[in-house]
Amino acid sequence: MCCFFLSSQEVIRINRQDVKILITSQESEFFFTGGVPEELIHEIEKELNVQLPESYRWFLGSYGYGGINGVLIQGVGLDTSLQVVNTTKSLRKYGLPQDLVVIENVDEYVICLNTTQMQNNDCPVIDWDQASGLGKKQYENLYHYLYDRFNDAIENL
Repeated sequence: MCCFFLSSQEVIRINRQDVKILITSQESEFFFTGGVPEELIHEIEKELNVQLPESYRWFLGSYGYGGINGVLIQGVGLDTSLQVVNTTKSLRKYGLPQDLVVIENVDEYVICLNTTQMQNNDCPVIDWDQASGLGKKQYENLYHYLYDRFNDAIENL
């Protein structure tokens, strides 16, 4: 579970149900390949030599790959190709640390799961680019990231 900090007193918690409600509310605008079986999730972990956080395992099992209005979350393609593996391994050749998993390519940088920072079966979402390396922590976990990015994409429709 994660949160938006509105002020020093106000906190809005974001969890998988919030993301699911947001996606369902705009179902006709979203594109997803569909949930994938646990075997493919294990294959991603094996290929990348990481433990995936619970939030990303949920995303893969529920939606596979996709998003809305230019926000595309890496995962498993319609043909069951491991897009997240291909993208992550490709960028590792250019210096992406072995513990990062690319979940979105934003052209000049990529958004990654930082699997070395795992706490309570989840990890932070950070940015990375070849020139600067590791950026700052963007979100506490994937639920918060998905909610924020998808909400922005909906507002821009």
